[in-house]
Amino acid sequence: MFLVEAITMLALAFLAWHLALWPALLGRLAPGAGPGRAPDRGDGAVLPRLAIVVPAHDEAATIAGKIANTAALDYPADRLRLILVLDGCTDATERVAAAALRDPAHRGLEAEVLVLPRNRGKVAALNAGFAAAAGADVVIVSDCSADLAADAARRLAAAFADPALGAIGAGYAVPEGGATGEARFWRRQTALKAAEARIAAPMGLHGACYALRAGLAAPLPADTINDDFAIPMRLAAAGWRVAHDPTIRVTEREGSTGGMDFRRRRRIGAGNLQQSLRHVALADPRRPLLALVFLSGKGLRPLVGPAMAVALAGSAVLGLAGGAGFAALALAQAGGYLAAALAGLWPPQDRPRALRALTYAVVAQLASTLGAVDYLARRHAGPWRRVARPAQSIGG
Repeated sequence: MFLVEAITMLALAFLAWHLALWPALLGRLAPGAGPGRAPDRGDGAVLPRLAIVVPAHDEAATIAGKIANTAALDYPADRLRLILVLDGCTDATERVAAAALRDPAHRGLEAEVLVLPRNRGKVAALNAGFAAAAGADVVIVSDCSADLAADAARRLAAAFADPALGAIGAGYAVPEGGATGEARFWRRQTALKAAEARIAAPMGLHGACYALRAGLAAPLPADTINDDFAIPMRLAAAGWRVAHDPTIRVTEREGSTGGMDFRRRRRIGAGNLQQSLRHVALADPRRPLLALVFLSGKGLRPLVGPAMAVALAGSAVLGLAGGAGFAALALAQAGGYLAAALAGLWPPQDRPRALRALTYAVVAQLASTLGAVDYLARRHAGPWRRVARPAQSIGG
């Protein structure tokens, strides 16, 4: 039983570190509410030429809003260009975009529409957008359903007055009435990214909005899953500074259902395994702080699901063998998972807050583990699909 106990204790220790101790330690290692190591925003300097790349597939419901939001940004019109990459759209996205760009209210907006006839996926759309951004100094990548605050483009672009900065991410908020626990999850993720940035680098930037130096916008491998991790972490591994400023506001215009969120997190889970395997350079001990942040967070995240299963199975075996402490641990774990499963039978609005958080956390780990299995089985590849979302807004 010694080997079983050792493996079980190792799994429990890993879970305790990854899920509780490391997030708590981040707050102590990187105190403060503001963005750490904030770059010089270059107030008063000439702002860089900016290209906003928006990949879109079947976004007829959101693309007009994105164009209006871009046109309303507080940024010199002669230094801003919107690049819409329509990736194999099967709905009215192209027609709606053309009509919105003809709107007199958007007359000052310089825009280019790239139409990819076949749905090749987000990475292919981004690569096409990067190629079209020639002449820009800074490229902002943004989702079609994400609204940028009026000052977001100015603040992101001006950050590159710091010559060591390779990329910077913005804050992100989702509707409170969306998938249960999603809004709280992203608030926590935003805080963690800010803390990681103050220590070494944030482990990825949210895909709703991030910016990078245009000369560093190299094409991604076609099978890349999480571009918002691969791009900034490639720069961090090369020695560029990656920053995160949660005070730059980006809001999601659409809510998501539990099913949508599960599918999204399953794909992210596949990406987590891919990026852990492809970005091992971030664990280089010669850069100990970066290695610590990577291994304590994203780098070992694919092991969380398996560790949960090992911890439960090992605790149960040791408990049945007479270990009272392990029996209690097994009951606590099984009870938590059962509570999360049964909570799905309750209407979300009737669940206690703690149970909502527990359910979201357990379901998220399940989705992530299934995503890792998808990646190993090569079931993650393929073009993206537009999923109908509830018409919900959280304001500008």
